[in-house]
Formats: sequence, C-alpha cells, structure tokens
Amino acid sequence: MKYKRIYEILRKRRQKVDGFSYIDRSCWNRNDYTARLTPLWICMEDKSINYRLWITQTSTSAMHISYVQINGQGERVGKEQHIRCRSKIELADRLERLFSVLDAAAGKGGGKERKAA
Repeated sequence: MKYKRIYEILRKRRQKVDGFSYIDRSCWNRNDYTARLTPLWICMEDKSINYRLWITQTSTSAMHISYVQINGQGERVGKEQHIRCRSKIELADRLERLFSVLDAAAGKGGGKERKAA
C-alpha cells in the first residue's frame, strides 16, 4: 500500500478514540487523470478533541495536513492551520505529532503542549 503508515495511524486512532472518523477520497490506487491531481485526500473529524483535519497531496512535493477547531455542531470556530510536508514519512510523523499535541491541549494526553508544526 502506497500510504501504509498513514493508514495505520488512522486505523489505530479510530480503534482507540471514540468520536474519530475519516472519509478516504484518495485516488492513489487508480491510474487516471483524477489520481494524478489528488492521489491523497482524507477528511477526518475527531469529536473527542473537536477538530476537523484533512490530509492532501496535490503533486509529488505538495503534501499538507490542514486542521481547524470545530464546535459540538461541527461548525468551524477557529482559523484553519496548515502543515506542509515534503515526503510521506514526514507527513506520517507530523500527523502523529499533531494528534499528540491536540490530545494534550484537550487534556487527554497528560503531557506538555507542543507546537504542532
């Protein structure tokens, strides 16, 4: 699988955290024009920490994690943040770190809050 580590992170989070879900709209397993435009596109919502997140890849070198705080009704309540990544490895590392930071900020991680990017 092309993005194996990212999918492992998402699978573990879904198993471990109530209120976490994601929709995979990725086209990486297809061989057409759409797949070349957006090979990776995953939308996540984590109600346990009140955040919506997106993972996107729009070219070989343009991988992003975007996230925004949401309220109980799923409406945005903050400014959207973006993390740019240069590789699949960096993307997976930063996604794991972001979840740790957001968990800590929500009082779920027990550790110090760190900067996500």
